[in-house]
Amino acid sequence: MRRFIALSVLLILGGRAGAQELEPRAYSPSPTGTHFVVFGVGESSGGVSTDPALPIQNVSGTIDSLVAGYGQTFGLFGRSASLGLAVPYVDAEVKGDVAEVTRSVTRTGFGDLRLRFTLDCSAVLRSRRANLFDARRLRHSVRAW
Repeated sequence: MRRFIALSVLLILGGRAGAQELEPRAYSPSPTGTHFVVFGVGESSGGVSTDPALPIQNVSGTIDSLVAGYGQTFGLFGRSASLGLAVPYVDAEVKGDVAEVTRSVTRTGFGDLRLRFTLDCSAVLRSRRANLFDARRLRHSVRAW
């Protein structure tokens, strides 16, 4: 009964929670001072669903994207932390019938900048390359895969 009351109070007073994204290896222990450089290419194409009440039909699009990123690990408050930045560049072309007239539009430019900060609050203390995989330090760490 206590759990039910506590859960009810938490749900009522909790308010709105923001969404989060879980990135693989975001919290994996890396030696302090490690630098990461990332490049990626992607393509998406296909049909687009629209509201049937709108005078838009037969919509299809192609989106090409390039992304460049950089990250670094460092020590903060005796723990392992990392900071990452990703900048996408996108080229999109969308075609469709608007009021029974075929139209197309092209958009090119930078997408939304992504900045990520992580702080490992588990039992793994910040470490250098030499003692990263010391079994005594990693024995009690918590990880999600």
